[in-house]
Order: sequence, then structure tokens, then C-alpha cells
Amino acid sequence: MKKAIVFFVMLIAGLVVTEQAVDILTTRGRGESIYKMGMLIPAQDFYLYLYGSIFLLLGILLILSPLLFKKSFIAKKSGLNARRSVALFLRSFCYFVFMEVAIWLF
Repeated sequence: MKKAIVFFVMLIAGLVVTEQAVDILTTRGRGESIYKMGMLIPAQDFYLYLYGSIFLLLGILLILSPLLFKKSFIAKKSGLNARRSVALFLRSFCYFVFMEVAIWLF
């Protein structure tokens, strides 16, 4: 029961962070700064894209983390190698982050 509550809270937090990220990414770079997620973000395009992308990745990670933990729990019960599945997830996530940064920079 406790795991279900923690997973639900992580899902809701992921949705909130993702919504804030979309709001930051759709904000035009005018004015001094904007206040989102308890941070004062400069309102230039580079910083809006940077913080919006970081928050978007963090939100996606929070949304998908219950699935990752659930799979690792299932892997422990079924005898599969949980470390291998977590390593594969982290490798693919790092590749995704690298490609996202490369797209934004070039």
C-alpha cells in the first residue's frame, strides 16, 4: 500500500513538473525574468530552452520512475538481473539527454 501511494505521488509530481516545463518552453523571451518552480529564470531564449528542457526531462523521469521501480521489483522476484535493466534504462536516458542537448545547441 505504501508503494502505491509513493508511486502515485511521484506520478502527480511528474505531471506538475512537466506542465511547468511546457509553460516555460512556450514562454517568449521578453522582459526581465519569470518565476517558475521556485526559481527566477532569466527571460532570454537560451535560458528558457535550457530550464524548460531540464524540467521536461525531470518530469518525464518522475512519470516513468514508478514503471522502472516496478520492473526492478518484478525482476527481483522473477530472478532476472535488475542491475542490467536499470543500466540499460540509464544508458538510454543519457543518450536521450545527449541528443536533446545537441539538438538545442545546433
